[in-house]
Amino acid sequence: MDRRYSQIDQLQGQGNNAFKLINDLQRRMSVNMNAKNVVNVYKMSQEYLCGLCQGILVDPMQCKKCKNNFHRACLALFCKETGKCPMNCVKPKFLPLKNEKMSKQVQELKFRCTNFSQGCRELISYEDAPDHDANCFYATVKCEAFVYCKAKQLRKDYDTHVKLCPFVEIQCTFCLAMMQRQRMKNHLDNYCDGFQECLTCQQRISLSEYQNNEHSCFKTLLMTLNKLVDDKNEASECIHVEVQKKNQQIRKIFESQQQSMGQLDNLIQVLEYDKSKQNKHLGQDPESRLKQNMLLLNRKEIFRINYNSDQLIVNPIDLKEEQLKFKNLIENLKYKTIDHMNFLNSEWNIYKNGIFVKEFENHCAFKYKLKINNSIDQIAESLIDPLQQEKFNINLKRIEIIQDFPNYTQLVHLESKGQYFIAPREYLYIQRVQKVSCYEIWVMSESIDDNFEIVQEKFGVRRGKIIREGWRLKHKYQNQSKCTYYSQCDLGISKALQKQMFYKVIEQIQNFKEYMANQN
Repeated sequence: MDRRYSQIDQLQGQGNNAFKLINDLQRRMSVNMNAKNVVNVYKMSQEYLCGLCQGILVDPMQCKKCKNNFHRACLALFCKETGKCPMNCVKPKFLPLKNEKMSKQVQELKFRCTNFSQGCRELISYEDAPDHDANCFYATVKCEAFVYCKAKQLRKDYDTHVKLCPFVEIQCTFCLAMMQRQRMKNHLDNYCDGFQECLTCQQRISLSEYQNNEHSCFKTLLMTLNKLVDDKNEASECIHVEVQKKNQQIRKIFESQQQSMGQLDNLIQVLEYDKSKQNKHLGQDPESRLKQNMLLLNRKEIFRINYNSDQLIVNPIDLKEEQLKFKNLIENLKYKTIDHMNFLNSEWNIYKNGIFVKEFENHCAFKYKLKINNSIDQIAESLIDPLQQEKFNINLKRIEIIQDFPNYTQLVHLESKGQYFIAPREYLYIQRVQKVSCYEIWVMSESIDDNFEIVQEKFGVRRGKIIREGWRLKHKYQNQSKCTYYSQCDLGISKALQKQMFYKVIEQIQNFKEYMANQN
């Protein structure tokens, strides 16, 4: 197909929307800014004008064949109607025109406003013409209700016309409905049932009150004030009721405390009476006196060794049993109290008279032995806190199990009367504690079984580590044994049993000596 016809067909396709393809700026410049509105017309040249409408060129197109210039919109509309070039060119070819010289001269042109005949006297440039044309006060505009109102007015009179036009829709100030101004009176008289807020007291009033002047701001404010006073009185009454409730609760709590204090005073009096009665009983019974002394021993102190002494054993673990003399223990211990010395002497008596204990046990009546065990049971049970009763599994019939400990567990107890620890089936009395460093100790112990027999074969030296709340000892012939510190109740029971056991053995020795003397 010939290229001429293809380009014309393209322009024809643009003809239907010719004025839509160009913007508002192009339309005003091509139609309104024609040659008759140019002030300095002597500068005008034919090449600046459209060959069809003689308007100032905007978005120009040039035919390369005949060199004529046209508006793009005018050319598209012409091609749509005729299908030919405006100058009857054989093979037309239209291209956008770019001429800087022409653009510069066009910018220097001055135009009269298109509304000159209606009173606008401004001279505008090529660039400012579109803005002025859109905002000119002398331009003719339609009413916003142009569907009903056919009046036209200048832009400068538009606001006045809108305020008076009967066809413009306005909003009812009471019910907020939208309607034409000419129907508002009928609406207010017959149909409106809305409310309006008073600008003075902010009270919503009806249309009837407003029209009949029935609304009074003073009365409204007075009613509001009375309501606030009533609310305040109600709140004060509620606060007063709550304060009375709290005072009543405080009074009940105070009375309960007074009653509890009275009960506590009565309990203190009963305890003081029981204490005086018990003290009196303990003062008369030697065995109770012994028990009282044992309960008062609360010191927990590891006796320090005099490291400057020449009698210290360098390596006790390598020495035999006969080389460990008891005199060295007494000389190397510091802070020895009288009770402790008596206890050591009792210990020494047990050691020296071990054979008497064994012979006495062989000849001792079962009844007397049972009496000893029962007394120890009573002492142990009396030391257990009632609140901790369920914690312990006490079975002291044969003094075998102090607690439900594992068989490999030993309870370490550090006391000023001597250091010892208790295992489930044996008693070990610590005769000597030598602290080698802050992490290591040497312990010489003596084992006594539940029949109060001195087991000299178990007598030996143990090496141990100092840990928190106890020792971790290692027997000479066994692996390292686990030591654990439990509670004050455990320590109290262990202490009472240990001391009671040794005192009973001493008593047995003395009775046995008297028995042997009487036999002789």
